[in-house]
Amino acid sequence: MELAGLKAFRSEDVTLQNVVSRFLCSSRGEIAGDQLDRWLSWATSLSDARSWLSEQRKDEWLVACASGDMELVVLEPSAGAQVVAVCESISLR
Repeated sequence: MELAGLKAFRSEDVTLQNVVSRFLCSSRGEIAGDQLDRWLSWATSLSDARSWLSEQRKDEWLVACASGDMELVVLEPSAGAQVVAVCESISLR
């Protein structure tokens, strides 16, 4: 997977064995609006800090992700790392 124009990236619980259970992509309509907001907030924050994204920029990114102008990608694990990324485009290789 190649993420172009990366805007935000967060990974948690990386282990030696990481198994992806589910791959979700906003441009394919696989993430509902309230979930877009939740994942965007998670990707731009730390476990002990709030999101570094301003409310105005967050609203812009939410609209861009919902319209397909930007991608919000979620890799949900069955074991290991959870990953969320916001980027301009994604290509699977």
